[in-house]
Amino acid sequence: TWFIQRVLLTLLLPEWSDGTGLLKAWDVGAFHAVAVDQAQRIETDGWQAWTLKPNGWGVSGILSAWYAVTVPSPWAFAPVQSLMYAIGLMAVFALVRSVCGRPNDALIAVLPFLLAPSAATLYAQPHRDGFVFCALMLCLVGWWQLLRIQSERRWPRILWLGVMGCLLLLAGFLLGWSVRRFAAELFQVVALVMLALAVVSAIASRIGSTRPPLAGALVFSVVLV
Repeated sequence: TWFIQRVLLTLLLPEWSDGTGLLKAWDVGAFHAVAVDQAQRIETDGWQAWTLKPNGWGVSGILSAWYAVTVPSPWAFAPVQSLMYAIGLMAVFALVRSVCGRPNDALIAVLPFLLAPSAATLYAQPHRDGFVFCALMLCLVGWWQLLRIQSERRWPRILWLGVMGCLLLLAGFLLGWSVRRFAAELFQVVALVMLALAVVSAIASRIGSTRPPLAGALVFSVVLV
C-alpha cells in the first residue's frame, strides 16, 4: 500500500495521482478532502466537531478520526485499510479451507485477491469498497460459525460458536453500514439467504441417517431468532 501510494503514484506515475497518493478523479480524493476538513475542525473545536458521516460519507468520518490522532494524509491510514483487507483475506481462506478441507485450495482462492491488479484499488486506496469487502467477509464467517452449531455436542463449543458468530455478524453489519447504507441492506438479503440455507440444512440432517445433537439444534434455533 505504501509502495503504491508513495512510490508508484507519487514518483513513477504522478500523472495518475492527485498529489496525495490517491488516484486522480476517483471518489477517494473527495473522501480524503472531506476527512481532512473535519480533522482540522476537530483540532480547532475538539471532538464535538466529529460526525460519522460528514457530507453523507462514513468513510470520511472514519478517516477524519484517524487523521485527527495521526497525520492528515492517506499513507497514515494505510495500516488500517491493509489490516481490513488482510482480515477479509483470512476470512476467505478460512471459509474455503473449512468447506474443502484442504489448505492448498484455500490458498488458490485468495491468490486473485493478492495478485490481480484491480485488488490494489481495495488495499491501496481508502475507498468504501475495501470496508464493505471486510464487512461482508466478517458476516459470512459469522454465519458459518452459526451453521456449525448444529453439529456440535459440547456446550462450551456451542456457546463459543454462538457468541462469536453473533459478534462477527454485528461487527460486519456495523462496519458495512458505517460506510455504505446499501451494504447494510445487502447484508440483510445475505441473512435471508443464509437463514434459508440453515433451515434446509437442519431439515436435511434431521431426515438423514445421522440425527444432529439436540443441544446444538436448540441453541441454533434461538440464535437464529
